[in-house]
Parts: sequence; structure tokens; C-alpha cells
Amino acid sequence: IDQLVSFLQKKKSVGLDTLARQLQMPPQTVELLCAVLEKGGIVDLNYPINITEKPSINFRLLPAEPPSADDGSAKGRTITSYGFVADGVPANVVISDTEKEKFYSISLLEFGTATKVFLDLIKDELLRALPANVQSEVSDIEKAAAVREQFQTLIRKYLSQFQLGKEADDVLVGVLLHKLFGLGEIDILNQDDWLEEIIINNSKSPLGVYHRRYGWLKTNIFMPDEESIFNYSSQIGRRVGRQIATLTPILDARLETGDRVCATLAPISSHGNTLTIRRFARNPWTVGNLVGDPGYSMTPEMAGMLWQAIHYEMNVLIAGGTASGKTTALNALAAFIPPNQRIVTIEDTREIVLPHYQWNWVPLLTRNANAEGLGEVAMIDLMITSLRMRPDRIILGEMRRQREAEVLFE
Repeated sequence: IDQLVSFLQKKKSVGLDTLARQLQMPPQTVELLCAVLEKGGIVDLNYPINITEKPSINFRLLPAEPPSADDGSAKGRTITSYGFVADGVPANVVISDTEKEKFYSISLLEFGTATKVFLDLIKDELLRALPANVQSEVSDIEKAAAVREQFQTLIRKYLSQFQLGKEADDVLVGVLLHKLFGLGEIDILNQDDWLEEIIINNSKSPLGVYHRRYGWLKTNIFMPDEESIFNYSSQIGRRVGRQIATLTPILDARLETGDRVCATLAPISSHGNTLTIRRFARNPWTVGNLVGDPGYSMTPEMAGMLWQAIHYEMNVLIAGGTASGKTTALNALAAFIPPNQRIVTIEDTREIVLPHYQWNWVPLLTRNANAEGLGEVAMIDLMITSLRMRPDRIILGEMRRQREAEVLFE
């Protein structure tokens, strides 16, 4: 698309066949692309009176590219570099070491102004083509993954009419999926398996990440404004039936990938709106991973003792500091529960994931009070409710409030 517009800028006006030969594309494809660009005011398609003749394309105006700001990339000695693919979009990471700190720089495919305008123009058509029932199901996180697949198929089908080729389609499908259904560049970061945390402190500071090998790192990505952080937080909250607003400025939620999200709004966080994503392993860890590679956090004797404790229905308490592996250990140990037993889990945010063979499982979630102070469902309420479900096992997730711990363990 950038090549198409660049050629038109030089020639000002050209016939459809000439333009198609220059781009080595079928005339029908070029005509469809020009029809989209015409809506953006970049070109004019002029059809002759004689219907047997091909139209001509005139160049009108290309929107001015906004000035490129300094992305904050730090220059220094390169420690390591690697690449990964996020929904078809290739990304390259370079971690460098400066005199002051280490820096995480991610580079993505750069699109020209014409391609950016083209993507913006077809976004509206794709949203209109999305069935209304699909848009409503996005608020149900259990269906969000299926909706994402359906939306991805819709985008691919729409792009197929332009015959851009599989490689170009894969990239554009991923870009549009992140723009329309996801969290933009955050979605790409969230597919780097070397990362454990993704943080936004405010729109003036760069995004930060916690790398499994190098710890906390600044990135070269910035949020455009505080409103964008709020919009991402609201989008995440809607998918789990929760709200973040001035009266409820704290959000605990999770993504459809299972990652935990914590968001706060100013002035609760005085420097600006924040967003923290705790990434969980895409392949769940087992006790074998904790005993051996890659965890090495438990001896075989410890694992055997805990296995016996769970087998004989003893109470097990898992405690530890932030990011010490409490949830990972709980998920791994829960696999020891016999599949013929009924399990009830109680959590503030869904973090426990049981194996598929444990079919008799009821996950319960707490709920915060509304703006009028009504409708709260606390852990103790769910605990009382769970006792009426004839559970064989009750698993309590992370307790963050002292009053709940005092009631449950007094």
C-alpha cells in the first residue's frame, strides 16, 4: 500500500493497468485497495463513461506523519537479542546494558502513513461486520477466547479479497486483532515468554517489564496519555464483569490468557493511572517442574510429603512473599486431588487452574460492593455457601485482607 501511494505521488495520475503492472498485482486487487484509500481522501478513482475502459487513479493528499518522538531507547552494550511472533506479528527484542541500567527495546514492523490510514479505514468496516451477539459475549471471559478466534477468522476473510498474500495477511490480521480486540502493543509484550510482569506506572514513564533473567527493565514503549491507560483498564474490567471508575479506582481482574491484572486510577496512585499484568506460564507447571527443571524449588522428599498430606486430606497452608511462586505451587499441588472428589475454589481473582480430568469443580469469585456500598460478596460469604455444596475439598485463593484471615483461622 505504501508502494502504491509512493508511485502515485510521483506520477500524480495513472491508469489502473499501469499501476497494477508496477505493483505486480492483479488489477482487481489494486482497484479494491484504491477504493478503500479513496474513502480516506488519499486518491480519486475516476471511472470513464465507456464501461469497457479501465479507471484512472489520481493522487490527492497524504496525511502528514506526526513528528516522531524520542522513544527513550538507551544506547549501550547489547547483552542479548531474540525474536518472537505474536499472532503473526514479528517482534525483535534487544536487551542492552548502559552505565546506569539495563534496557529492553522491542522493535516491530514499521508501516508507512498510507498503510496506517488503510488499517484505520477498514477497522470501522470490520467492527460493523462483527455480529452483535459476538460483541456482547466479549464481556464473558470464558467465551472471550472463542470470540477472539472468530474475530481473527473474520479479519482474515475480509483481507482475502485484496489478495495481498499469506505473509502480509498474517501480519495485518495480527495488527488488527491487537488494535480491535486486544491491548495494542501490550498484547505483543504479553507474548514474550521471558517476561513475568508488564507494568505501566503512568503515561510519562516508559512501560516496564520483569525479565526472568535480567529483572526489572525499562522499555522503549510509552502510553500516549492517561486516558489510554484508563481505557485499557476499563476494557479488561468489562470482560470480568467489574468496573473501574472514580468511585471504584482499584481493579483486580484477569485476562483470557489467565494472567492477573491490577489497575489503579489517579489520585489513588498520585503519579497517574497504573496497570500491572502478572503473566502466568502458558504451559501449567507440574510438581515435576518444581522438583526439577526449571524450578528446582522443592526436593523430592518435600513433594512426597505434600502428596501424602493431600492424599490423607490434611490442611495445607501455602504462604510466601510477592512473586515467590505461591499460586504456581498451589496449582501444581491441586493436581494431586483425586478426580472423583468435588472441589470448590474461592478467590478474589481467578488464578487457580485445575486439570481437565477434575470435572467436579465449582470456582467461586468474590465481588466488591457497588457505589452505594451494596452487593459485596466476601470470602467468608462464599466459604459459608461452599459448605452447602457438599465439597470434598475447599481451596482458598490468596487472602489479601486481615479481617478475612482472622475470621477463617481464629
